[in-house]
Amino acid sequence: GDVYKRQGINAEYGDDVGGFMVSQLELLSLLLVMVPGSAGSPKHILFFVIDDYGYADASYKRTMYNGTNPPPTPAIDQLAMGGVRMESHYVNKVCSPTRTALLSGRYAYTNGMDDGVIVDGENIDMPLNLRTVADYLRDGGWNTSAYGKWDAGMTTWGSTPSCRGFEFYNGFYSAASDYFSHMVGPGYDFHEDRANGPKGIDLVAAGEYTTMRVTTAVQSWISEQMQRGGNQTKTFAYVAHEAVHGPLEVPAEYVQGECEVIIPESHPARRIYCGMVRAMDESVRNITETYKALGIWEDTLLILTGDNGGQPSEGGSNYPLRGNKATTFEGGVRSLALVHGAGVHDSLLGSVNHELFHVTDWLPTLVAGVAGLDLSANATGRHCPSCSREVMALDGVNQWGMLSEGKLSARTEVLLDLQASACNQGGSVCNVPGSGALRVGDWKLLHGHQGMYGTESSSKMNSDCVERDVNNPQPKAIPFPVPANQTNPWCPLGWTPPPRADGKYQLLSLIHISEPTRL
Repeated sequence: GDVYKRQGINAEYGDDVGGFMVSQLELLSLLLVMVPGSAGSPKHILFFVIDDYGYADASYKRTMYNGTNPPPTPAIDQLAMGGVRMESHYVNKVCSPTRTALLSGRYAYTNGMDDGVIVDGENIDMPLNLRTVADYLRDGGWNTSAYGKWDAGMTTWGSTPSCRGFEFYNGFYSAASDYFSHMVGPGYDFHEDRANGPKGIDLVAAGEYTTMRVTTAVQSWISEQMQRGGNQTKTFAYVAHEAVHGPLEVPAEYVQGECEVIIPESHPARRIYCGMVRAMDESVRNITETYKALGIWEDTLLILTGDNGGQPSEGGSNYPLRGNKATTFEGGVRSLALVHGAGVHDSLLGSVNHELFHVTDWLPTLVAGVAGLDLSANATGRHCPSCSREVMALDGVNQWGMLSEGKLSARTEVLLDLQASACNQGGSVCNVPGSGALRVGDWKLLHGHQGMYGTESSSKMNSDCVERDVNNPQPKAIPFPVPANQTNPWCPLGWTPPPRADGKYQLLSLIHISEPTRL
């Protein structure tokens, strides 16, 4: 298995600074500056999830690991170098398991969400009796919103974001969509939903690049919250970018220039991926600039993480880690991550943290650690007469002490994967029953087939490579008829409406229409 060396929390650029061999005088000095409460408590949480983001794909990583040219990320670099770089942040190997684990604070295995990705209205949902991080924060007086990719269930309104604790949502329900037309096959999938208001298709987004649409939606919402509530307002914005997941699409201006210089023409997938990263980094910059203009930046805790490893065939790089997305090697389950801003002690700014952290830890860390709310309330979950799966205890642990004061990790082990299915994720190997991955301390145990990953040549050619010119607008999506029984969508109290006669649930997210003519 993989072997790790535990390093000091202030190890710059991955260099060991002595681990725990600290003199008594140095320890006393450290304790004196680590007085709890010396950093301001956050009033705003800005949580970015970057889809299929490679572990090596930020500029600051090149210096840390002596790697090849990553996409230029000036905004992310500034946040990372002025915050805490989390180098042992673990997620699941694919997106739906990670997102449901983040939202619920429970392993994908615990939730029954470990078998793959929810796509195209598939009848799989995060259990409706679970309370999400947004449920807890909203009930604690925080204003909550979500953007971009949901991918945690879409077959009933009760599974969608505005029924899972988010008061406002603008984005798409499925696993991936066209960045310009927002089509998923023959269906248009971009929504604007409100918990206490209308839920419906956002046709205004048609033709607008998803990364830019998400950016302006966040900017509008946070500006509206501050105008309405003033300095007493507390907000949680969950910004789940589709970027940099395939299809490889980006306005040509982001590929031109720097990406053409650092990425050879023989690697078109990597080039366009580079442009997508640049557009995403610009989004991070523009959103943070809005927080600064509103005068709330000093009260904001920013978190940025990937949902799984990068995919070389789509341009991503996880150097120096082995493997990629859909594998349980480190390159598939260890993500780029950082925290920056309010609550982080000044002595930790610019540090590298190698302590163990799992995506399930975010719920207790944000709810109990940052917001100071009681997690024992409604521990049995939401009312759900039709739910058969018991609400289990949280798998995540409160790690706010680690992030804000530099304490050691509150966990010594983490379950990275546990699947009973006969085939691996790609379905190509079926002679090894199940798969699993567990890290305990400095050791990692792998069982079964860990998935397949490509070679260096897989990043050279990709049939989906498309550079879109901003001066060549996409055809407007065709409006579709909304069935009469869906004009007033509702949020069930944790239960699913009866299935149709064929046993399937009514598809609420993707209404089939004719495919628009492509230019």
